[in-house]
Parts: sequence; C-alpha cells; structure tokens
Amino acid sequence: MEDFLIFWDSGKRDWYFDGSLKELLERLGVREIDGINVAVNHELKRDLSTRVHGEDLVAIFPSFSGGSVGIVRERISPEPFLEAGYSDVGALVAFLGIVRGESDDGHIDKIFYDCYPEIAEKELIRIREEAIRKFGLRDALILHRVGDVPAGDISLFVLTKSTHRKEAFEAAKWIVDEVKRSVAIWKKEVFSDGRERWV
Repeated sequence: MEDFLIFWDSGKRDWYFDGSLKELLERLGVREIDGINVAVNHELKRDLSTRVHGEDLVAIFPSFSGGSVGIVRERISPEPFLEAGYSDVGALVAFLGIVRGESDDGHIDKIFYDCYPEIAEKELIRIREEAIRKFGLRDALILHRVGDVPAGDISLFVLTKSTHRKEAFEAAKWIVDEVKRSVAIWKKEVFSDGRERWV
C-alpha cells in the first residue's frame, strides 16, 4: 500500500490525504463501516474505491441514524445528511439558520458565536430527546456552529425524521424555538465598518 500524507486540520475534523477511501479507512483502523458516512468535497460517497487527490477534502462522520447533536466549529454541510437515504420514513424536514448580511444598523460581515460547550451540548441532547418523545419522531439532528460564522453561512442545522410530515414540521419548529430559548449560546455581530455588538 502506498504511503499516505495524513494531516489533522485543527478545529475542522477533516482529513487531507492521497489514496482511495477504502485504503484510508484501513489505514485509520476503521474495521466496521456500517454506521459511518464518508464525504469528499462535501459530497457523500458510497463507493469506497473512490480516489482522492491533492487538496480534496474528506470528512468521516457517523450516519444520521441514531441521531446526533453537536457544537461545531467547522462549516456545516447539510448535503451528506440529506443524501444519506431514508427509506424507513415518510418525511425529512431540514431547517438551516443562516447568518444575515444586513440588519437595521448596517452590513454584517460575520457573527461570532460563543458558549460553554459542555453545558450547551447537554441542553441540545435534552431538546433532541424531548422532541423525539413529544412528536413521536424516528430521529432528530441538531448542529450549532460556534466561532466566526460569515454572512451567508449556516449557524444552525436541524433535521427531523418522522413517519408523517406534520410531526416533522412541528418538531423542527419546536426544536429551533427551544434552542433559541434555552441554549446558552451568545453572539456578537461584527459590522463591515468595524463596529461590534453583543446581542
């Protein structure tokens, strides 16, 4: 097997390497591939013979089945979750919270989100579990980005999985409202003219 150059990109949880996906997983000691997804340049790949070259971006992450919550610093890419395939449900509802570039007070370049990760993550777990019980969901996913999030990027990603669309829609709205109401995540608007404001 050829040599690999494997780098850990601090704060991003993504791998850069040369070789096939199958070889990479073997090199990393991943023996059980059920329950994981592999994406290349933000596209889900099911063929592990796919080769990557140069600066291709590869992400290895758990599949949505089983549910998940997370406080993340990397860019949120919903595509792998939406393309994973869900033949066991009738509805999948996604909410993408986007950083607006404009406000009444001027143009916003980015928003800086901060939190106490352990406390925020525990609250996200509570919200997810309560939503599953309250709306009879098959599953739910909640990801909130922290750090600098440029205008136009996703800051909050919610995905609900249900037998029927009504419950999926209602649960997604309830989760978003609960996250805004009860999760201790603070944000600072950074304007294009250099002004900053905690809101």
